[in-house]
Amino acid sequence: MLSALGDAVTEEELAATIPRASGGGVLSVDLLLAARQRGFSAALVAGDEDALAHEIGEGRPAILMLRLLDLPGHKGDVYHYVVVDGHDPGRALFRVQFGDGRARWTPLGRLEGAWKGAGHALLTLRAPPAFAQVRSALALEQAGRLDEAAREYARILEAHPESLRAWVNLGNVEAARHRPAEAEAAYRRALGIAPDQPEALNNLAWLLLEQGSRLEEAEALARAAAAQPGPDRPLVLDTLARVLSARGRCQEAETTLAEALAVADLLPASRSQLEQFRRDAASGCAR
Repeated sequence: MLSALGDAVTEEELAATIPRASGGGVLSVDLLLAARQRGFSAALVAGDEDALAHEIGEGRPAILMLRLLDLPGHKGDVYHYVVVDGHDPGRALFRVQFGDGRARWTPLGRLEGAWKGAGHALLTLRAPPAFAQVRSALALEQAGRLDEAAREYARILEAHPESLRAWVNLGNVEAARHRPAEAEAAYRRALGIAPDQPEALNNLAWLLLEQGSRLEEAEALARAAAAQPGPDRPLVLDTLARVLSARGRCQEAETTLAEALAVADLLPASRSQLEQFRRDAASGCAR
């Protein structure tokens, strides 16, 4: 669904952010939160055929939750998610992806019993404001054309001041342009929209760390970012460890770095960076 709406995220990236339930599956609310963490508007509602047809008609796939097996007691029930990504009104058929790589056209009535058993749970997504424009500005940013990117983000935010991603990205660009006051203002606008947004929390913490004058606030921001799950957790823990080290709390910094290095599937470059800082921090504390 995210890919269809323009977010080229991989299954592996999502798997790193979505916690597993005790039975090995994934809770509906965690799917919803994962989409919101990526800047999308997500809703989990009791749907019907008209609501589903509307989503598909607007070009947005949707997720249905089905109860496939109803056994006595809740622990015996078996649930499954399916993605609906097509609708043929003339034949009253929907295209359903069951997860086996085969799309099936079927009347919704065939799924009604299983869908009803799951409370007609329907997960819908909306792309964030000005998503295409933000992607264009990001391309300028990644190409090192920072002045152009800053102007593009400013134009986007003039029309869409609620765009969380544009505020975070503008903060990143202003920081790269060595404009800390403007970067801080952009990150704080992002946090005004989403107080728990981990990238804004982490990047503002790093900005304050570089300035060196508000380390207590930097620590609070980094801790708030570290409380959020996600694939960037080692990066966030690195920020927190550096803030702790700057505050002279060497043992806490070491413990935080150890936690970051224990993250499964840590990229070699990230591991090397963490280990180098660990050596530098240990040397500084020894003195």
